Amino acid sequence: MPKFCPNCGKEINETAQFCEHCGNIISQNNAAQSQNADSTVENNISTSTGIVYHKNIFVAFILSLIVVGLGQIYNGQILKGIIFFIIISLIFGTLGNIGLIPDFIYWILLLLTAVEAAYSAKYINDNNGNYFYNENLLNKDSA
Repeated sequence: MPKFCPNCGKEINETAQFCEHCGNIISQNNAAQSQNADSTVENNISTSTGIVYHKNIFVAFILSLIVVGLGQIYNGQILKGIIFFIIISLIFGTLGNIGLIPDFIYWILLLLTAVEAAYSAKYINDNNGNYFYNENLLNKDSA
């Protein structure tokens, strides 16, 4: 069974005294912990980099209420935020001004984009920044 560094989660040599990736000293106490690091790394790919992603659901919601698409940009979904902003602004900037689309539809779409931003923030938090999380992508032994 491979041995993993308890600090960075990367695979190390069985007889290593320190991690060649992060420099962490591997002691006998850490040896037992490093065996458990395997499951931690497999369950959460982003933790091996030491980065923890957290998006505030309330902030994403409020930002999308202030400006359409801003909550999506806050979540790191920049293209989605720009597309929401352009499409909703163009539709209601042109068709709304000449009276073809009632104003309440704009407010409904604004609320929907805010709810979507909050939902995306929760999903990002649940998967530690991996918006396109798929457990089938994890390296698991085929048996």
